[in-house]
Amino acid sequence: MKISSISKLLEDVDCNFREDVLLSEVTRWKIGGVAKLVIEPKSVDGLSTLLQLFHSHNIPKLVVGSTSNLLFSDEGLDIPLIQIGSALSNVTFKGNRVVCESGIWVPGFARMLASKGLSGLEHICGIPGTLGGLIYMNGGSQRKGIGSHIANVTTIDDTGQLRVYSQAECKFAYRASVFQTKE
Repeated sequence: MKISSISKLLEDVDCNFREDVLLSEVTRWKIGGVAKLVIEPKSVDGLSTLLQLFHSHNIPKLVVGSTSNLLFSDEGLDIPLIQIGSALSNVTFKGNRVVCESGIWVPGFARMLASKGLSGLEHICGIPGTLGGLIYMNGGSQRKGIGSHIANVTTIDDTGQLRVYSQAECKFAYRASVFQTKE
């Protein structure tokens, strides 16, 4: 499907999108050629609708966060790039439990936790990425991973459906999770 046709489909989706974007403008490492289409969902519902739409039209895509661990070629990207960012970074505190979205910047999140007097995740304060990527990789430092502090994870699959994984279902291991295997 042509990028212009995909852009037309996005007009009713809760997202921002741009065509022919230099990857150096949207990626952490400031490198890469032109992305034919960059889409930034504004809400969980917008992301769900977007993924449903792409699934129903069999449109390939690449979903990324802050791209702090990705390098893009100067050849660019011909498939749509869906970037999860600050629009999906809401945080709610409920006592010592935290509910947050995947687009939150990890160092800022660590500072938020500290400001609320919550401890245990100090080891993530210097990790330059978003929470979604951190959970995906069970990232951390000092031989610790974020998975040991996760109660559950709500995901949106490629068809746009929400699914909740318990901590056990996440299968966290050293720098690994079920999300890397797409079970």
